Amino acid sequence: MKKNDVKIALEWFAKADHDFENAKIILKNHGYYDTIAFLLQQTIEKYLQGYLLFHGWTLKKIHDLEELLTEAMKIDKDFERFLPDCQRITQYYIESRYPLEPPAEYSEKEMKDSLKVTEQLIKKIRTQVK
Repeated sequence: MKKNDVKIALEWFAKADHDFENAKIILKNHGYYDTIAFLLQQTIEKYLQGYLLFHGWTLKKIHDLEELLTEAMKIDKDFERFLPDCQRITQYYIESRYPLEPPAEYSEKEMKDSLKVTEQLIKKIRTQVK
């Protein structure tokens, strides 16, 4: 893939936006926090992958947001401010999908905070990929 391929990045962002919109709808109407957690993790994962692909990165099947964010930090150090949140949200991928002992429990406040972080990350990426 060639560097700065906006079309590819926008395709990834469109998939991520679908996840993000669903997370907001579910939060507003139902409160299935495990589903919201998974959708937010997926949103960030797809946005970071789209951003990295835009910058010439070779696609890898990675669900670890910290690893993806570390790659993004090589392009823009400012992504570092999202590191603690991405370390937390990356856990949603496993925790929200499988029955664990003890089971993962998420609060409405945690999901709202994670949603806000996701919005901030989307905004940052969208301002750089045009």
